Amino acid sequence: MPSLPHIKSRARLLLRMKDKDSSRDSRKDSAMQLLLTEDGAPNSSSRSSSTEGDTKETQNAGAKEETPAQPQPLLVFVLGPPCAGKSILCRNLAFAYDFHHVAVDDELCDLANLTPSGPAALVLPYHYPDKFILHLRSRLRAGLQLGTDMPAEYILRQALLANDDPSKVRLVIEGYPFSVPDWHAFRKWLCGPHKYREPNEKTAVIVLHAKKEIAYSRFLDQGGEEEFFEERWAEHENYIGGILQEMHFEHIRRGVQLVQIQEKENVDVQEMVDTVFKKLEKMPTWEIPQWQIGLPGTAVAWHMDRFMGRTEATYWR
Repeated sequence: MPSLPHIKSRARLLLRMKDKDSSRDSRKDSAMQLLLTEDGAPNSSSRSSSTEGDTKETQNAGAKEETPAQPQPLLVFVLGPPCAGKSILCRNLAFAYDFHHVAVDDELCDLANLTPSGPAALVLPYHYPDKFILHLRSRLRAGLQLGTDMPAEYILRQALLANDDPSKVRLVIEGYPFSVPDWHAFRKWLCGPHKYREPNEKTAVIVLHAKKEIAYSRFLDQGGEEEFFEERWAEHENYIGGILQEMHFEHIRRGVQLVQIQEKENVDVQEMVDTVFKKLEKMPTWEIPQWQIGLPGTAVAWHMDRFMGRTEATYWR
């Protein structure tokens, strides 16, 4: 589970107008002559119609200036069965491409704790004082169902915390959407209260496929129980078909990019991450952070050492 065009300010436009040559004055004189009658008197009807036209143009221009372009965040969703490598991929994406990483499952579980830590702590009432977080936390601690709206709203609140400028939001979202209804809820919150644009060509959905025996081995290395693994694997199998079908439709309708990593590409962690990076960088709308431009080699060549120094099993999710 990528910038808007810059609009010239009115002040800059006026400065450029002052620098025009004398041909501007001659054109102005010609235009004024059209507003005069044969005897040299001003044509009141022409003048009034011209004034009305100018007024309408001014109003239209003002309306356009008052309506800002909708921000277009760069969104990457990473999906896959348990221990397919979602966490390590998201951490690498966050580090290499300057993303804000939202691990939905982990953060919601952490939010239910008495003293949350990490990203979940940032949305606690003393940081973000509203009733939504209180309600979400109470339901989590009581073990109640969250529905589809609450996780979507939580993710978007983390997006606002990640960057004050919505147009510069870069999110990599781990393990989400859980199902097709969750995707619809996310789109609703994205375009509704938060005024973002629909997911489009600047949105990528990465689906990691993995052989069950390999994922199971990784799960046991983390100290997991077989029964819990089977439950999570079955849940993934139950929903991933519908999500893939929905993302194919989203690609046709809105240009959402669907990237699938097959089982044979997901055996070695470094090769898997490298494959994903190469596929993402082929996207026409993929944006590389300015600080990364000019660095030698690929992103994988210089950032993998940071994470591979730790136990590999720590990152398999």
